[in-house]
Amino acid sequence: MATFSVEVRPAAPAPQPPDRGGHVIMATFSVKVPLKCSGLPVQRYSSEELERILGSAFVLKKKSKELHITPGGVEQMYLYCLFEKTP
Repeated sequence: MATFSVEVRPAAPAPQPPDRGGHVIMATFSVKVPLKCSGLPVQRYSSEELERILGSAFVLKKKSKELHITPGGVEQMYLYCLFEKTP
């Protein structure tokens, strides 16, 4: 029997963006998922929360969601966001 110890901590601060343009693609659990995945706690985000975390250095260009059904039949919504570095 395996035992896991999990420490839930706040997300790390967003890294400082480069001085020139660029893109960031983020994939995460959506806010519309269970609080746990495979028995472990998950951090959930909305696109608005990701925008707030990245700050004014990045602009949300596109977002999409994908519904995943686990082998146990649990629905998990994933969120994908494309951000562009502001000039």
